[in-house]
Amino acid sequence: MANISMSQALLAAIIVVMLISAAFLSQAEDDEEGGDVMRPEGTFTYSVTMEMDGMVYEGTFVYSTFASGNVLTWENETFGQWMEGMRHNYSEPSSLVFLHPFGTGMFPTKIDKVQMDTPWGEKRLDRSMLLWPDMEGGFLMRVAYGGADTRIAYREDVITERWRANFLLTEFEGTDLTGKDLEWSDLTTDLGNSRQHYGNVWTMLGEDEVRLMRTDGKVYNVSVKNYAYYHFSQDVMMDMFEGGTLRYDEERSVIGNGSVEFELDGQWYLRVIVPVGDQPNVFMMETRD
Repeated sequence: MANISMSQALLAAIIVVMLISAAFLSQAEDDEEGGDVMRPEGTFTYSVTMEMDGMVYEGTFVYSTFASGNVLTWENETFGQWMEGMRHNYSEPSSLVFLHPFGTGMFPTKIDKVQMDTPWGEKRLDRSMLLWPDMEGGFLMRVAYGGADTRIAYREDVITERWRANFLLTEFEGTDLTGKDLEWSDLTTDLGNSRQHYGNVWTMLGEDEVRLMRTDGKVYNVSVKNYAYYHFSQDVMMDMFEGGTLRYDEERSVIGNGSVEFELDGQWYLRVIVPVGDQPNVFMMETRD
């Protein structure tokens, strides 16, 4: 797969917008339900499974809301020592500095709802995602599985082009979670529609976008000059949630200069559109029946 690369400044700007959107969404839900949703305080213990360079490593991640810092340990001590050095090698920034869960069960882009078995019984959770700069010129994806009552991430995945890590909550010293997160939340997936939001022809001159879109049976033609259009189909996203590293639909994507034409399948897709290289930056998307 081709490398996923873009301006770190642009990604930072995207993330700020996404986080602000999440804050507004969370506040709106709280106001509507008449009370704040507060994540329980206590000590969280996650089992960690990391896949990198064809190898699988097991570990444990522990953090407490009552103390600063966290503890990440590995069954393979040699790997653990190497990892500790890489995560704190600030002279050579690496995506490994993000090898930890955020712990929040709600990210800005809602994907769907899933049922999951946990040590506290079956939970009904929201699956959501967030893009983040990887410190290496690209980005990584965080996927959270969060409960409506607690906002706890019962599972969080960090997915990069080189490695992925799955964090599963196995212990919690705090509120009893047995009776929590048993019902579906009221949160819904916000799916955009190209014709509805942008018309038959849509252009951008240096702007960026990260958006979950509804498929509409149209034919798309995307042409770019110093732009990147990354297309993540529903099948690719769902497959990526289950395993493997970060990947996109190369046959529906175009990076730098050029054009691509494609039809959509599935019910939805994720698109990431960012300028790359020098100005002028010109993006154009056309749709037809």
